[in-house]
This record gives sequence, C-alpha cells and structure tokens, in this order.
Amino acid sequence: MEMRNILLCGVGGQGIITMGRLIGNALVDKGIKTRVTEVHGLAQRGGSVNVHVRFGEEVYSPLICEGAAQAIVALELIEGVRYLSYLSKDGVLLVNNVLIPPPLPNVKIPTRKEILKEFKRLKVRFYLVDAVEIALKAGSAASANVAMIGGMLALDLLPLTLQDIEKSIREILPPKFHEVNSRALKMGYDKVRKLKETL
Repeated sequence: MEMRNILLCGVGGQGIITMGRLIGNALVDKGIKTRVTEVHGLAQRGGSVNVHVRFGEEVYSPLICEGAAQAIVALELIEGVRYLSYLSKDGVLLVNNVLIPPPLPNVKIPTRKEILKEFKRLKVRFYLVDAVEIALKAGSAASANVAMIGGMLALDLLPLTLQDIEKSIREILPPKFHEVNSRALKMGYDKVRKLKETL
C-alpha cells in the first residue's frame, strides 16, 4: 500500500486525539504500518490541536510535510483554514460546520461565510458536515469526532470499514460510550455518502 497522509485538526476538547487513537488502532489491527503523532500547544481546551496520521509503507518521519496530506479532517472551520498548507494539490478537506473563536482578546476572526469563500477561492475540494447536529441526533454532542470518522469512511479516505472502527470503539472507549458512538459513526457515514453523491 502506498503511503497515505491524513491531518486531523481542531481545538482542545473536541476529541481530536481520541480520533487519532481510534483510527490508528483500527489500522494496526488490520496489519497496516501506521504512525499517529499528536501535536498540541500548552493550552488544552480551546487551543489548537492536530494529529498526523501516516500509514501504508514503512513510516520513518512522524510528521506530514506541507503539501503532502491527501486529506485534512477539521473539526472546526478556522483550524481548517490554518492547516490548508498541508493539503496536497488534489487533496480533500472534510470540515465540521462549527466556528469556535480563539480564546484571545481583541482578535478579529473571519466569519463562516468568509472562510467558505476562501476555500472556494483556493479551489479546495471540500465537504462541509454538520457533525455536531449528527452527534446530537445520535445521543451526544461529544461524538461529533466519531461522526467525522464516519465521513472519512464515506469518502474512502481510510482502508477501513464501519465494522473496523466499531471494533476500535469497543477496544478504546468505556462501554457506556459504545452505543452512541456507533450510532454517530453510521450517521456520519450516511450523511457524507449522500453529500458525496450531490457534489
């Protein structure tokens, strides 16, 4: 399998690191050479967090080079813009339709409309997903990250099935979170699959 690079990004508290663990665990279970590296600043909740997922051939470097990611999966719009330089020329952006202002005083932030306009100006192929809405319907807003993994599967970004991620959910998360996350996973998959058909 050729090397694949996926950058996961968002802000502290959105479950980016858990996303990386669920995906990495499932890839390793399938016997795929994988490296998952988390990068975050001193600020946890509210601060920028990103996880580099590299799999396929032997992985020597833990970090993805700019312009080398086949996909960026952003749980927040501003973070999606922040890491666009990592996206390859024909890469895809899967982004959660959530805008979280950074916890800094007197900082002007772009509007949702301005961000989407920038994606279009840069000719980025992107899918906008209401992951929090999906997660709430599944039973918990905290499962938005897993709904996004479902979206990744719908776009064939991972050589995995829904069953592979469900197995990872059972192995990594406490039992009380299994059912809601399995629902969010399937609902995210269905939503993005339909979105894919319309674009």
